[in-house]
Parts: sequence; structure tokens; C-alpha cells
Amino acid sequence: MEPWQARLIGEKAELSGRIELLSDFMDSPKRAELSTEEQLLLDMQLSTMKALEAILCSRMAFYKLDKLGEK
Repeated sequence: MEPWQARLIGEKAELSGRIELLSDFMDSPKRAELSTEEQLLLDMQLSTMKALEAILCSRMAFYKLDKLGEK
């Protein structure tokens, strides 16, 4: 596996973890403690993170890399 392929897989895995954490927070009662503006900003951030995740998944599929990074 090429170094850039390993980085791609690692970046996608890290991003997926961050998406899960933010999603959990946004579904928790703690969200209500934030201002409306901050909630909106976090919604936008989560949406953007999910879009990036989809792009990384598409790149992995293009290069025929599975979740474990094998061709």
C-alpha cells in the first residue's frame, strides 16, 4: 500500500470518529445549552464533515481500498 493510501484510510477513520462524537453531542440534552447561533454553526460543521467523509469514501472506492486498507 502506498503511503498516501494509508493516510487516506486514516483520515477517513479519524473523521468518522469525529462525526460520531459530534452527532452524539448534537443528539444530547447538552445541545440545548448552546445558543441558537452556535447550534446552527455546529449543524453546518457536521454537514460539512459528512460531505468530506462521503468524498473520502468515494476516493477509497475509486482506488478499490476497503475499510482495512487492502486492495
